Amino acid sequence: MPKGVKGNNHNPNGRPKGSLSPQTTVGYKTIADIRAYCKQWTFDAVKTTVEIMNDVGATPQARLVAAQMLLDRGWGKSAQIIEGTINHYDRMSDDELRLLVKGTVVATGPDSGRIELEGVAEELSE
Repeated sequence: MPKGVKGNNHNPNGRPKGSLSPQTTVGYKTIADIRAYCKQWTFDAVKTTVEIMNDVGATPQARLVAAQMLLDRGWGKSAQIIEGTINHYDRMSDDELRLLVKGTVVATGPDSGRIELEGVAEELSE
């Protein structure tokens, strides 16, 4: 059958049973196996990084990267400050916004996004 025809399957038997899933493997090893293999070289990798950092013949960039790697792994990466504003008006209903614009109700306090509407229903009808 030509390619693209309904019902045409170019891999009719699919992946053989027992073969490793491509999402969890690289070659014939699972990702967990590769991680475990890499972890056994941790001390050698740290030692090499220290050697690069202390090598006066290495480029300043290589020494700086090595030092940063050691600091990040030993102390953790520095916290990033995220600034933003909380807009309580997004959580307010159309009726609440109308009252707020009209000046009938003032949104204040920690929960200013919610306004009690009891007793002001007649204001909404105007």
